[in-house]
Amino acid sequence: MELTLPYELLHHILGVTLADCVHQICFPKSPDSDLNWELNALTTLSLCSRDFRDITVDICQKMYGPPDEGMSLVRSAKARLKFMQSSAKLELSVNPIIFDEDLIKTPFLHWYLLLLSTIQMRRFMKVPTVPELFRLMNAAVQRSFDTIQARRFQPTEMFTTLSVATQLQQELISLSFHIVHEAECLKGHLSELQNVDLKQSTFDSGAHVHLDLIGAGLYSIQGYIEQYTENAAIALHLTGPEVNVHELPGVMDTLKRIPAVVESFEHDDAFHRTVIMDVLDEIMNDWPTQNPTEDIF
Repeated sequence: MELTLPYELLHHILGVTLADCVHQICFPKSPDSDLNWELNALTTLSLCSRDFRDITVDICQKMYGPPDEGMSLVRSAKARLKFMQSSAKLELSVNPIIFDEDLIKTPFLHWYLLLLSTIQMRRFMKVPTVPELFRLMNAAVQRSFDTIQARRFQPTEMFTTLSVATQLQQELISLSFHIVHEAECLKGHLSELQNVDLKQSTFDSGAHVHLDLIGAGLYSIQGYIEQYTENAAIALHLTGPEVNVHELPGVMDTLKRIPAVVESFEHDDAFHRTVIMDVLDEIMNDWPTQNPTEDIF
């Protein structure tokens, strides 16, 4: 007696398989990855059996949309997959990703292009980008993700990996926001400390308030960095390497200013200095010694 899987289960398995092929095309493990199987999966699976062919055709239409005039469904799908592959290789500084309406005809492909363009933008929006532009661009992406995540697409198995990868990007964007914001607050406190009268005590001059806030800000940044690092490690396996924390606009430049400023209060307020420097050392322990360039394009 021949054993066969229920049609619904087979549909689910093939849906996950074909969706994973698209993900591997968009986010290959390495530039030298052999993606021949992924590029030809539609043809390969449709040749396995009649059930495979029928299911593959159904999934193909949901994934890639109707065929172009004069082209078969599979051939049209492969052309769109090739477009996704070429889009994944683009660099924002040279050629931004284009949402070609003639090729991108389904929510599945649109969402993947959005994810690709977001990651491309995030890798570009680091030093020497200024914090103001960083916040503006990331806020726009966050709104786009919020809109698309609010929709419910079917079949769900096609969107599982895509949804997880998107959620990670949303969390990384949010954490990046907090880290950049806290660094800007620290920058303001450092500027205030540079203007106090060093002849007065830290309490008389009000310096102790800013020293307290710098210490609290560093603790806050440290917490955000820990979360960012954890999420970036997970994202590495889904969408590739993330922007390092020290490459976020204004972060490394601000934190490297702290020792010189608090050094002025070493004798008058050794406690604050010790606490601040201990936390700072923990944060910057594995950071490069040289600042990223601060030139603004």
